[in-house]
Amino acid sequence: MSNWREVSPGLSPSGAVFALVASVEIATRLVKAAKHCHAQLNNFDDVERLLAFAREKPPMFIILDWDEREAQAFRLLQALRSAGLDKVPTVGFSSQSKGSLREEAQRAGCHRVYPKSEFIRNLDDIFMRYVT
Repeated sequence: MSNWREVSPGLSPSGAVFALVASVEIATRLVKAAKHCHAQLNNFDDVERLLAFAREKPPMFIILDWDEREAQAFRLLQALRSAGLDKVPTVGFSSQSKGSLREEAQRAGCHRVYPKSEFIRNLDDIFMRYVT
């Protein structure tokens, strides 16, 4: 099985957005938001693979799933910092019950961590903010 999926191929005039998201439901919503902004979305299963692609061509921003990929997200933030890619905006989402996690994630370098419901509700706006 491949370590990454190009979710919206052929739509990259605006550039690429990388994601580390496990939820199929949210990944599907990301696809729609990316298409709306004419961006290419690459959803990775593996931190090392995402980092390799980011080193080759940094994405416009990275989306992190703090509910199902918490350990990988923390590892990625550390690796981005070590690779000098900590200026690439990172945004994520987590459940309301993980309020302290959001604070830890921001201290670790995640630019913004949204409550999951707010993230889903504002996906188009979030993409527009970072893609255009």
